[in-house]
Amino acid sequence: MRTKNSPPIRTALLAVCLALPAAVVTADDAKLGRDQLLLVREALQIVGIVGDQIWPGWGTTAKTTLVVAEDHEFLIPFGRRIDVPESFEDTGERVAGFRVFARPRSLPQTLRAAFPVDGVPMAVVGAWDSTEEAPNEWAISLVEQWFHLFQLQRGEEAKTSALEIGGEPTPSWQVDYTFPFDDADVGNAMVLLGGALYDFDTSAAGLPRDSQRSFQAVTVSAAIANLKTVLDLKHGPDAYAFFQMRTWRDGVARYSGGLVSQLLAMAEERQHYESIDGFDALSEHKSYREIWRDGFANQIWLIRTAQLDSERHLTSFDALGHGMAAMLDVVMPEWKERYFDDGIWLDDLIADGLENIAETPRASARR
Repeated sequence: MRTKNSPPIRTALLAVCLALPAAVVTADDAKLGRDQLLLVREALQIVGIVGDQIWPGWGTTAKTTLVVAEDHEFLIPFGRRIDVPESFEDTGERVAGFRVFARPRSLPQTLRAAFPVDGVPMAVVGAWDSTEEAPNEWAISLVEQWFHLFQLQRGEEAKTSALEIGGEPTPSWQVDYTFPFDDADVGNAMVLLGGALYDFDTSAAGLPRDSQRSFQAVTVSAAIANLKTVLDLKHGPDAYAFFQMRTWRDGVARYSGGLVSQLLAMAEERQHYESIDGFDALSEHKSYREIWRDGFANQIWLIRTAQLDSERHLTSFDALGHGMAAMLDVVMPEWKERYFDDGIWLDDLIADGLENIAETPRASARR
């Protein structure tokens, strides 16, 4: 679950969110509005064009979406027939042929997440605020939440529950679990891993020899094994399992959002991408090249600085998972075919991928 200015947590807070009192308003005459409709349509166009280039099937899966505005929340059941809860009323608006429904707001406007609402998995996002971000940033953020929705549709809940972190799973286990960020040994191990991943991701693809790439890859594998050893010895296997889960989920979502931004920037520069009519005229609009240059391109540096900033504890998983996914593009290009398999995590794929670049003795990070 993500707010605009805080680390991503996720579905575990659903019970808390649903317990919030609803605003004392009705859905009569509620409208999502022209500008917000434009943003949602732009996000649909983006994922329709680049989604399947990044993840096979992502662009064509159901994208049921809940946009949380000041007084109302708006349901748009993209690509799927659902039983619309009785609390929602048809606004009369349409997006890409799909009806828009509204009800009085019950969820925080700051949400950026994907979780079941009234039993239906959906992406939940706060409405666009031009004082907070460019419309392009909001559109890409929605696309990233659709990736989290894609993860849910491909079995995330069963996969992560099988880790049995903290014993019997509870609705809030992902929030209740306390990862040992304040342990200096853990922090140092995460910094070492971030540095090794950064070095690989920024230089390995351009190295002239397989042996050089192999050396950098083995360095990453050794750093993963070191982190696992520190966590297992000092905090038990649940801590490393939590690392596996969060890098698999949130790190790969960041990687995917970054690729979306990069592909759009490249296509726009080559005049191969054009936003929907009216989108460029929205307040605070930026080019996708600017969005990539000023935001997503800098995320690669966060891989190196993971866990150096105490204010970024949880986003360390995003950065390290991003780095691991980018590494897999080099050492195991077919890794996405196994990404959703039960019991397979990024460290497992990296361990297998080392065999693709050299038959070299290596440290294993397997559990």
